Parts: sequence; structure tokens; C-alpha cells
Amino acid sequence: MRRKLILIIFMLLFIPLGVNASNRIYFEKDEVPILQGSFYDVRIKVDSVLPFDKVDFNITSLSEAVSIPKVKVNSSFVDKGDTYFSLEAKSPQKSGKLIATARIKIDDSLKVGDKVVVKLIDGKLTSDKTYDLDDSELVLDVVDKNIKSNSLASLSSKISPFKFDKNELSYTVKVDSDVDKFDLVAIPEDPYAKVVVSSQKLELRKNFISVIVSREGLNDKQYKIFVLKDIERDEDSKIVKESLEDDNMLHKIRKEWIVVIGVLLVVLLTDLVFLSIRK
Repeated sequence: MRRKLILIIFMLLFIPLGVNASNRIYFEKDEVPILQGSFYDVRIKVDSVLPFDKVDFNITSLSEAVSIPKVKVNSSFVDKGDTYFSLEAKSPQKSGKLIATARIKIDDSLKVGDKVVVKLIDGKLTSDKTYDLDDSELVLDVVDKNIKSNSLASLSSKISPFKFDKNELSYTVKVDSDVDKFDLVAIPEDPYAKVVVSSQKLELRKNFISVIVSREGLNDKQYKIFVLKDIERDEDSKIVKESLEDDNMLHKIRKEWIVVIGVLLVVLLTDLVFLSIRK
């Protein structure tokens, strides 16, 4: 009986905990320029490991100079919250779903150069069970209303971070072979400028993404991003693909056997210790 109990305890040590790190609620952009006394609409999205049925959250500002006069809920949901937002889906929703759009107003009292923060807090998501979601924030950068620019204030990627310079118009980045879509976020220096990003779907080897900034009275400015989707082996070869899959499976089996053998050795050593104590 003791041996069975010890074996069960050690086996439990190797069972991974059910943590879903990809469950999150977030603003579509991390930072945006905004004018004094103006409104800005920001989209709120949810990522979920599994299709989700419900999401709870609240939205708040850390500055009295920022107000949120309206939050428009996506038509796929019904808001059943009172003091906070509690959105219930009419049918299970997939990861990346737009759940709401918040309208934010900047007060005239803020000065050019000030930065204020709006946060999503108290997030909970329900799919197979309920998960607590980390807080998310949006930084609002107050800019001069007289600015007129066709440059980007920032251009960024979380998949493959790179250093941005608004005067540098061409960039080359690398991604792993399993990345199917890039995640460029382009923020204009001038809130009145229009930004158009071309398709970010990636093929093998070299890809080109164009970011065009348009501002009335100025020529369009184009930023070019070359994304190299590297491969360690020639994955176009079916033989190599199958070999890679076999290698991965063999490696997994080896790891599982190492764990099992380790547990059995511990149990055996424990029994030997108990036997020696009895003698």
C-alpha cells in the first residue's frame, strides 16, 4: 500500500498544471497620439485558448482629465453587467474576437507632451472554466493640434521586435518558420494622418509589408518591412518533413521514459530504505 501511495505522489509531480497563458483581454493598440479636447475610439479584444462564452471587465482612467463617455458592445454579445461589463456571447466566440469599442475623451487641461493611461481591469473569461485575466493598458500621448506630419510615431512588432526610427523607411526582420501572420502596429505622428498596412500574411522565405502614411497637403510616405521567414531545413521536402516529425516523436517518447524510470528508481530506493530500517 505504501509503495502505491509513494508512486501516486511522484506521478502527480509530473502532471502539468492547467495554466492558459494565452487568455487575455487587451486594447488593439498600446499607445496612440491624441489631441486636446478630442475623442478617440479604441477597440477591445479577447484572446482565448478555447472558444469562450462570457467575459467580464471594467475600464478606467488613471487621470481625471480623461473620460470614457461610451462603450459600444459588439453585437455578438449581451451586456448583463451593472457596475461593470459582463458580456455573454450569443454563441461560443473564437480567440481574437472584438468584444467592444470604447470612446475616450481628452480634456483641454492636459498639455502637449502629457501621457495618460486608460486600463482594462478585473478581467475574467469563461470557456471550459473561468480564468482571471491580467490588466491591460493604453497610453494616450497628447500632441500638438497644429502638427502636420506624414511620419509614424512608432512601428512595432511583438513577434520580432526591432528598433524604429521615423526617418528610416526600410526594415528587415526575421521570424520562425511557424509564424503565419506578422503583427505590425503602426501609430502615426499626426492623429489626422491615415495609415494603411498591407497584408501581413507570411509565406516561406522573403515577404514584403508596406505601411503607407497619408496626410492631406503632404506626399504619402511609405515604410517597407521585409520579413524573412527562415527555415532550418528544406521543409518543401516531404522526406525531411516526415523525418522531423519522427525525430520529435522519438524525443517525446525518450523524455516520457526518462520520467517513468526516474519515478520507479525513487520508489525502489524508498523501499530499500524502509527495509533497512526494519532490519
